[in-house]
Amino acid sequence: MTVLRKMAVAAALTAVLTAGAGCGKSGDNSSATTTDGKVKISVNGLPGNDNPAGRKEFLAQVAAFEAKNPNIDLQPVEWTWDARTFTAQLAGGDLPTTFQAPFTESGGLIARHQIKDLTKWVEASPKLKSILPTMLDAVKSTDGHYYAIPTFATQNGILIHRGLFTKAGLNPDQPFTSWDELAQAAQKITQATGKAGYCQLTKQNQGGWILTSIIAAMGNELETRDGDKFTANIDSAGAHSALEFLRKVRWDYNAAGSNFLIDFTALAPEFAAGRCGIMVGPDGWLGEFVTKNKMNPKDFGMFPLPQTANGLGGLGGGTLSVLRADATDAQVDAAVKWLEFRFLDQYYDAKTAADLAKAQATDGNPVPGTFYAIVNQQAYQPYLEAIKPYINVPVANVKTYVDASQKLPVVSEPPVEAQQIYALLDTVIQAVLTRKDADIDALLKQAQQQATTILATAQR
Repeated sequence: MTVLRKMAVAAALTAVLTAGAGCGKSGDNSSATTTDGKVKISVNGLPGNDNPAGRKEFLAQVAAFEAKNPNIDLQPVEWTWDARTFTAQLAGGDLPTTFQAPFTESGGLIARHQIKDLTKWVEASPKLKSILPTMLDAVKSTDGHYYAIPTFATQNGILIHRGLFTKAGLNPDQPFTSWDELAQAAQKITQATGKAGYCQLTKQNQGGWILTSIIAAMGNELETRDGDKFTANIDSAGAHSALEFLRKVRWDYNAAGSNFLIDFTALAPEFAAGRCGIMVGPDGWLGEFVTKNKMNPKDFGMFPLPQTANGLGGLGGGTLSVLRADATDAQVDAAVKWLEFRFLDQYYDAKTAADLAKAQATDGNPVPGTFYAIVNQQAYQPYLEAIKPYINVPVANVKTYVDASQKLPVVSEPPVEAQQIYALLDTVIQAVLTRKDADIDALLKQAQQQATTILATAQR
């Protein structure tokens, strides 16, 4: 039983269930207060009836918040982000007061003035200001204002199988300083163990996503802003270097395994079982490795992405909390309290942190479940101390990644048609890994032309 269930009494839960039972739609924002003078806000995130445990827990969290803030009336809704319907819902006033959106959408939402300027609330809140500067910078507009609150984030890094590193005579605590060094380590792993030194995802748009991480660390993004539009930047120096790295690992070092049509579902058990030494990906994959693929957590390690001299940082993802542009100041006050309660209180309340960690450990999940904390060290270190009795993953194994994440800039995914761009890059990666004579220059020129058409069509 989690802390959220413990905190809600039966009577309060019943009241919320009654109020939320018909909350499939968010309605408009025409009335910001209830008849008895409470500030009224609708909040997304309510799981559907197909997830009764999650729904009960969310409603218990709502009940606990309302008990603590009796002047606020929360209306939970099942709304989830869908780019295909968002514009119509916005025009129809059918959005929750506060809702989560992907990181990739922040630029467009800000540019189109579709969300509330939250600058004065962010600057006035010690909890919000404790969010990593690299994260807050990612939600700033060009005028320096904040329009969103990061609530969950991840940043890609280098995942390593420490067992294979040890067998190959490599130091699993020494991060790579260059991509050449990484390639050489992959070769040593293959030579010493016969296993794939480095594994590259290549399907389901996942290959393009991972390649984008490498390209960013080598100095380029896939799209560049040109006024209010984005243009393709596929044929770049960083992309050439990233593909040359893959070519070297595959053809010069023969250290990339033998399966070059693979997605995460197929690769995860390979990595977990020690048949792959190095991958690029997020720390959030640890749960999949441990709970589903039975990896020994002691074998999991992580480094930051090596950066070239002009490296941009680590490709990040996650969710942002934003507010409707027509939200009143009183509604923003209430929403900020809710978002702090839901996403940040575990970093400021030792009991909340410990109870949540205990529940996660009891359910067989890794604790902590993510190593990319969105808050600074002043908030994160007390949190780690609070959950210490329940930590079941060697935190020291990811120290270099955690330390780097406090400073390494967060690079956003391509803001326009990211999945289509990733799909294009999948085919490029497959060509480089399966054809020794693949012409990287020609492949990137063709992908640039295709991406240009995709972006032009999407932004008409």
